[in-house]
Amino acid sequence: MREFIISKNTTRLVKFGFAVFVGFTLLGLYAATSFDEQSSPIRNVITPIVGIVFFGTGAVISWRWLKAIPYQAVSIDDDGIWYSYLGKAKGLVHWDKICRMKERNLNQRLELQDINGNELIKLEHQLVGFELIRIVLHDKVNLLEAGHSQSTFSKNLSFHVLHWGAVVLAILVGYYLVQAGKPIMGVSSMVIICAFIGYEYLSSATSVSVTNTGFAVGYPFRQQHILFSDVTDIALGNSAINGRPVTTVWIITTNRKKPHELRHLDVDMNLVFQVLRAAKMTE
Repeated sequence: MREFIISKNTTRLVKFGFAVFVGFTLLGLYAATSFDEQSSPIRNVITPIVGIVFFGTGAVISWRWLKAIPYQAVSIDDDGIWYSYLGKAKGLVHWDKICRMKERNLNQRLELQDINGNELIKLEHQLVGFELIRIVLHDKVNLLEAGHSQSTFSKNLSFHVLHWGAVVLAILVGYYLVQAGKPIMGVSSMVIICAFIGYEYLSSATSVSVTNTGFAVGYPFRQQHILFSDVTDIALGNSAINGRPVTTVWIITTNRKKPHELRHLDVDMNLVFQVLRAAKMTE
């Protein structure tokens, strides 16, 4: 049996955040009760109220997170997984009861669900040894037994719309700056933004399919076929995207320095990982 708890650094960070939010909330309350007759109503009323609502909400969320930390630790053994505070006798969830995994990247947690999609256990990414838990889960839980037969996965249409929309917006802003008499600023900003968005768009894998001989990884304007014999490993983990962890599947090959990165597809990445791994193992 092994227990996994929330890291001490995370606990300290939440405590610090709670103290900051409470401090600014108190400042907002003080400002709201200390009227300055020479100041405008915005300074006397609106600004303090906005501050109280914003920082007060942050304080409540931080406090709830602190109260929940002792209940987020989990334990695992060969029989299953359970919340540590419940104990194995009361809280055990057998491995064969877990049929789905759902990543909540925004909330930084992994939900374990039954065959009907009901939540069984929530695993916070801040657990010390979270990646080890994920490895154990994929050894103990077979998501493919729940009737999953999908072999092609792709990004949603929103991915393409957002990128092309950002390019159009950058061009419009650049055109506006040129018309406003700032041609250097307009053209340079348009070129830099479009180049950045274009690189991210063109280098992002948008689909993956399992074929008879390997994997077909799709990009916006091309497709690359990877033979099973060229694949050395298929890995699952978190990669930092814009400062936050995003669940990613890597296809590592012998003839490419960088692995093919798959993320934000139309199903949970845990299922994508198991489908690709099973295909590689049964080649």
